[in-house]
Amino acid sequence: MLKSIPKTLILAMCAAAPVIANGATRSPEEAKDVAAEFFKAEHISRLANKDALSLVHVVNNGSLNPVSYVFNANDGKGFVIVSSET
Repeated sequence: MLKSIPKTLILAMCAAAPVIANGATRSPEEAKDVAAEFFKAEHISRLANKDALSLVHVVNNGSLNPVSYVFNANDGKGFVIVSSET
């Protein structure tokens, strides 16, 4: 009887983990800021300004919640995919 309690506790914690680990959702504007910061950190100055990027696609998981955002470089020479979760 006592041996099953730790297994039950572990199973309950694993079942609750996705609910606990659920992050907040970024807006497209916040994701664009993240994309510009990525290019700034990589020293790609032509894309380090968020005006150099355009949102071209929002990936959904079958619901209304976005999964990721795809930004293209306005000059046509690059792209970045940003997760919608913070």
